[in-house]
Amino acid sequence: MYTFTEAKANTFILSLDNHVEIAAALEAFCREQDILAGTITGLGAISEATFRFLDPATKQYVDQTFSEQMEITNLTGNISQKGGKPYLHLHITASRRDYTCIGGHLLTARINGACELVVEAFPGVWSGRRADAETGLNLYDFTLPQGVEKSLFQFVEREIIPQYAAFDKAHRQDHVRSVIARALGLAEFYPVRRDILYVAAAFHDVGMRAGRETHHLESGRIIRETAELRTWFSAEDIETIAQAAEDHRASAQQAPRSLYGRIIAEADRLIVPEQIVRRTVQYGLSHYPELPREGHWERTLAHLHEKYAEGGYLKLWIPESDNAAALEQLRALIRDEQALRALFERLYDEETR
Repeated sequence: MYTFTEAKANTFILSLDNHVEIAAALEAFCREQDILAGTITGLGAISEATFRFLDPATKQYVDQTFSEQMEITNLTGNISQKGGKPYLHLHITASRRDYTCIGGHLLTARINGACELVVEAFPGVWSGRRADAETGLNLYDFTLPQGVEKSLFQFVEREIIPQYAAFDKAHRQDHVRSVIARALGLAEFYPVRRDILYVAAAFHDVGMRAGRETHHLESGRIIRETAELRTWFSAEDIETIAQAAEDHRASAQQAPRSLYGRIIAEADRLIVPEQIVRRTVQYGLSHYPELPREGHWERTLAHLHEKYAEGGYLKLWIPESDNAAALEQLRALIRDEQALRALFERLYDEETR
């Protein structure tokens, strides 16, 4: 769907494959990289585009598709989050054969030639979306997560999130922020306390400093021993948070003990096939640097079969998530070992260059 390189910290240069749909490719990239806030610029060539126009008088959208070869003279947009998922707001100007231009809000566009983009991510920025009744638009929302006190948010941002910078590439700050966003998105479907869910998601992997095998138990211990949490939570609340963190691990033998645990476990299972393979490679390179390339391939293949293939130990807990359909896509990739090997080779090269 795309290739990319990280030009500098949090700035990516992308080349999208011919004939792919731009918005779908960008959303997949943002999910793979756990980008929840940022900007997009680009150019390229397309054979079809669907624009959207909002009539402010009626607050009704009017969509129109243009099926003709056009040059993208400017593609610009921003990335935020809505419902725990990347939310893209894209605008485009496109030049026709006669050199006239059309432009507006972009829904979809099919590449016919090339498309080159720059995506800049803003780590640590909380930018959601809210429906605005006056305009009919989904506007930026910079307020804190619903149900989370400002002092609690500041404590987590100051004392907890920075700890992830010391972990392997698959478990750094972008990962925990993505789990938080997805957990809060899934909270919309259930009668849960968002502050409990927020803290459980923020702490779920802090135990990685003690090693991967028992990190979930270490996370629970850290939660129970973090005295500052008593400012906002009762002893019963803290135990709920600790159990949710302990129960998030995919290889756990028993089901999560609470709805909070099921939501955290589901939010931790972001299933984007390429991202899953990339993080498997990253973990292998970080923890088994002595392995040769073929050894990393064999480890990657074994891990994917053990965890994600039919009969694997991964379990899904929340039907409202997107993971079930994505898991089937990943299983199809695992069954196609030739395609999986080609993806491994590309990702291994990107991670070791």
